[in-house]
Amino acid sequence: ACEESYRKGIGTLAWKDSWNLFDQMILTQGLVDNTNTFADFRFYKFKVFNKPYLMQTEGPWKGYPYRTFVGNDFKGGYSDHFPVYTILIREKK
Repeated sequence: ACEESYRKGIGTLAWKDSWNLFDQMILTQGLVDNTNTFADFRFYKFKVFNKPYLMQTEGPWKGYPYRTFVGNDFKGGYSDHFPVYTILIREKK
């Protein structure tokens, strides 16, 4: 799932106009093979949360994550990485 996003040019951290996918989620085998209390759920999708309000809107870093600090300068943004999340689906029994 992560590789598919990365091949589409989606990443969590930009460096020198190249996207990286550093931030990931790891699911345990117990979750994905339905052997525990999460048996009603299954993995559906991995996503990068890269909504426009989390992005730099102008300048040479337009489209990059809107950073809180650049060096010692407070910029008022959120982070230098976009967050990631996983969608699980509950299967009906």
